Amino acid sequence: MALSNNYSAAESEKKWQQFWDQEGIYAFDEKSDKETFSIDTPPPTVSGKLHIGHVFSYTQAEIVARYQRMLGKNVMYPFGFDDNGLPTEILTEREKGIKGSEMPRADFVKNCEEVSEKYRAQFKELWQSLGFSCAWESAYSTISEKSQRISQRSFLDLLERDKVKYNQSPTLWCTKCQTSFAQAEVDDVNKGTIFNYLNFKSADGEDIPIATTRPELLPGCAAMFIHPENEKYKHLIGQDAIVPLFGHKVKILADEKADPEKGTGIVMCCTFGDVTDIDWWREHELDMNVCFSLEGVMNERAGEFEGLTIDEARTAIIAKLKEENIIFKQEHLAAETRVVNTHERCGTPVEYLPTKQWFIKVVEHKEELLAQGEKVNWFPSFMGKRYRDWVENLGWDWAISRQRYFGVPIPVWYAPDGTVVPASPEQLPVNPLVDKPLDCKGYDPETLIPEADVLDTWATSSSTPELNSRWGEEDELPQIRPMSMRPQAHDIIRTWAFYTIVKSYFHFNDVPWKDAVISGHVIKKDQQVEALKVEGKAFARKSKISKSKDGDRFSPLAMIANHGADQIRYWASSGTLGTDIAFDEDEIEGSSKLLTKLWNSTRFAEGFLENFDASAPMPTLTAVDKWVLTRFDEVIKAYHKAFEKYEFFPARNALEQFFWSDFCDNYIEMVKHRLYGDENAEDAKAARWTLYNIQLGIIKLFAPYMPHICEEIYQDVFREREGDKSVHISLLPSVPTDAICETGKKAGALLLELVTLVRTYKSKNNYSMKLAVETLSVEASEEDKNLIDLIVEDLCGVCKIAELAKVSVAKPWEGSNDRFKLAVKMDEDALLRTELVADIKKVILPIKQANGLKSKSPVQAIVVKAEGDYLRLLQAEPGQLKAAARSQEVSFDSHDLEFSEAREGVSIALIIE
Repeated sequence: MALSNNYSAAESEKKWQQFWDQEGIYAFDEKSDKETFSIDTPPPTVSGKLHIGHVFSYTQAEIVARYQRMLGKNVMYPFGFDDNGLPTEILTEREKGIKGSEMPRADFVKNCEEVSEKYRAQFKELWQSLGFSCAWESAYSTISEKSQRISQRSFLDLLERDKVKYNQSPTLWCTKCQTSFAQAEVDDVNKGTIFNYLNFKSADGEDIPIATTRPELLPGCAAMFIHPENEKYKHLIGQDAIVPLFGHKVKILADEKADPEKGTGIVMCCTFGDVTDIDWWREHELDMNVCFSLEGVMNERAGEFEGLTIDEARTAIIAKLKEENIIFKQEHLAAETRVVNTHERCGTPVEYLPTKQWFIKVVEHKEELLAQGEKVNWFPSFMGKRYRDWVENLGWDWAISRQRYFGVPIPVWYAPDGTVVPASPEQLPVNPLVDKPLDCKGYDPETLIPEADVLDTWATSSSTPELNSRWGEEDELPQIRPMSMRPQAHDIIRTWAFYTIVKSYFHFNDVPWKDAVISGHVIKKDQQVEALKVEGKAFARKSKISKSKDGDRFSPLAMIANHGADQIRYWASSGTLGTDIAFDEDEIEGSSKLLTKLWNSTRFAEGFLENFDASAPMPTLTAVDKWVLTRFDEVIKAYHKAFEKYEFFPARNALEQFFWSDFCDNYIEMVKHRLYGDENAEDAKAARWTLYNIQLGIIKLFAPYMPHICEEIYQDVFREREGDKSVHISLLPSVPTDAICETGKKAGALLLELVTLVRTYKSKNNYSMKLAVETLSVEASEEDKNLIDLIVEDLCGVCKIAELAKVSVAKPWEGSNDRFKLAVKMDEDALLRTELVADIKKVILPIKQANGLKSKSPVQAIVVKAEGDYLRLLQAEPGQLKAAARSQEVSFDSHDLEFSEAREGVSIALIIE
């Protein structure tokens, strides 16, 4: 089947997506003895619409999957959907206009399931529209029964290994989401505020000045701290202080963490305003004076301010302190000078509240977890430092329990005496709110208290290698663990990468994957947050495209409809691994020229392959054939070298440069004279063999990037000869050793240089490139003369040279270079013919205009009246006359027409119809 004149992405892409699915092209063969390459694909969080940023990072991993498959590996490329936990709850509340806290839990969970199902379908539609080569039969949802069973199995295994604990202690708390969260879910936000200077009183009535940004915590004050070497205030150490407005006494204690240079040098400690407060509370065994509820409402300790929210209380307490002249100074702290910790899910400032939670013990295992990180190959390598920095600075164990509704239940109950009663492995998945344990450990089952909390979504998504390998299931795939590759963005190294390494180490004493491939983000073009005007987590840096804000504006499905999937995929392969990229839709459209060139170059090649036998032995190649094949071999090696480091952009660039320059611009142009000549000639066979194998090889190398157009070309032009059902399960190309030749490479480069010189000569003299050269004289070194001997036929064919002379050149052309001295003698007949045609063109336009035509309007025929040499020259090249007049025919017969003189002895007439 011949390629059509133009490629239609709209027609092609759906067709091949259906073909791949129906034929099972990308299915993972669990019984194959091939080398397995497994990808721990990030399951996108069901929290809103996907945007172009997701396409960027997910496409990069998909390109790697295709590349590895074309190396002959058995690729396990599963896909999942992270559709449990707080993000999905927030989405459900937004979409349905409901609140989980205001309705029965079962009803809210049902609503979450409906929303999750809707978005899973949308996500899958997008990935399929991009031509993703996933093993959809292995797809999972983190809220599915199997995923819940594996997640609960992980919890029970950690419980048995004493890697989890359940205790009450200060935890990171979100008053808006009303749940605890982990250190990795803290976002640093620049936010301005007021520094309030106010006085406590000593028992003797002495003013004790402090400075605070949070006066609403005064009712929770538990102590005051002064540096032991603070000469100004150390006399107060050991005394009592009276808290303003609230009247309770607290001790003034010494501690080196109290900075004499910050504020007044005296610090109030509340339970709890920050991590330092927690440290002091533990070290000095202070009272627990919590002054607000889990909902962020002031409690009875706040006196007259009870019932106010935290923000309301701050405003009211500041007003009261001013009214009583307790505040003596206020300073504005600019946003760029102050960082506030917030909950990454909603942006609410972090609070520290004592609650009972489940934790995975990570702080005591920091050294081991650092060692595990060193076993992973990080791409790019500097991303490993981000992991190390995170682990080294860990200060909290991993809180995995959440006070929410839609998640994997924590599989335990509590006896009246506080004993934890775990579920039995064989009863998983289990819901303690509905089920009873199979083994009650001797307790009356009716007295057991079910755990109502659920696991954090990270506690399940950190088990993706276990979900992919079906850990503990009857159909477990232990051979894919550790997995080959983890693709992910750099901002979740501290969460997903770290948590997955923790789980794999505790469960298997191994790493979860060999390679961690870290992508950047897509940011909005030319958008930078103004430093002094904008507060928020985008402060002083370019803004990342997000699901909640930009899903519709940067809709991938709309872009696929406008540009086609292959163009979007090609854009996604740009940029440096691990580096953010600004989104520019114009760059997507820019790749259309490449697709068109790929299509047209194949159409050109197809015209010479009708009788080509791909199974025949390699013919005798010319030096020019060996040149391009040697260059192709270099490109293939560079391509593989780049992919070994997951650098798909340099691989793409090397290939594209070869395709445009070496292959299309140079090789094809240099062998056209052979292709259009006698197809049985040995050099014509060599040109066809080279053309076929390089065109096919280029299609294969582009296939991971642009799978649809490459499949279309392969099926129409190459499949019948090659035999593979799809280009995507064929092997990547290689060049036969016999075709690789350094001498041929040198000869080809020399040919390019000489062709350029001859074309420059013609151009400077305003000659057509097709104008014949009678004699080209070349003065060169002996080495170059030997190389010229290898390419003389192609040089003469390309440049229309009748005779090539390797001689000393007394008067070289001024455009000659240090390597070659040239003298060019043009074909006199050709020169005269060119002059004649130029004169004829001058009279064609007036004739057309007189007949109401434009210069480019076609005519039926041009009639030429000439004699002698003029007639002979024009009859030898009738094509030039046709082109000049845009005519279908050329006639040299006399007609009863009105002729116009072009020059003395040459006249023309046009037959319009």
